[in-house]
Amino acid sequence: MKSINQAVFGAMGFFCMVALAFSCAPVPYLNVNYTLPVEESPLKGKDIRLVIEDSRRDKMILGPGARKEFPGFLGDISFSVAREPGAGFRIGVFKLSSVYRQAFEQRLKRSGIVVVPEKGKEAPELRIVIQTFFLDLVGRKWKCRVAYEARLIKDGHVLAKQMISGEAERVKLVGRREADKVIGELFTDTVNQLNLTQLFRQANL
Repeated sequence: MKSINQAVFGAMGFFCMVALAFSCAPVPYLNVNYTLPVEESPLKGKDIRLVIEDSRRDKMILGPGARKEFPGFLGDISFSVAREPGAGFRIGVFKLSSVYRQAFEQRLKRSGIVVVPEKGKEAPELRIVIQTFFLDLVGRKWKCRVAYEARLIKDGHVLAKQMISGEAERVKLVGRREADKVIGELFTDTVNQLNLTQLFRQANL
């Protein structure tokens, strides 16, 4: 009887250790490395209120193929910023809207623009409306799509806007490394495509 009890308790202990190991396993997240454009400050001294709006119909970032490679993914993105191509400085782990805020704050600062608190009513508003941010693994290829609209608003009126979108793909080699690369490169390209000078010129600001 004693040996049976020992066997039962031993089995219970083993399963508890396995459960604990799985509960402590790190949850995967995307790594997005944003590279700033060449330094410029054509809009130096201008104030702007930055607003990020997530208008995606489907809030899922990963498609069915990608979800198999990112088990337990909760939408967390490790965000880094680089001043030149290569590894950047890690800012932190954020949800998608905060990733866009971090990136555009850096981009606006690079152009000489001062980002003021959202409650400041005197400055015009730059509203970034996220429309698509999607990554999937189809066969042996990582495929991603990104799209957003930038609106320059003053006193409740949209004075100028630009639609930015892009698609990219990369062959899967080892693990999730190529997924991070392709989404980081596309994110960088689309954020840097926004022509801030033209946006302000169209709005006569």
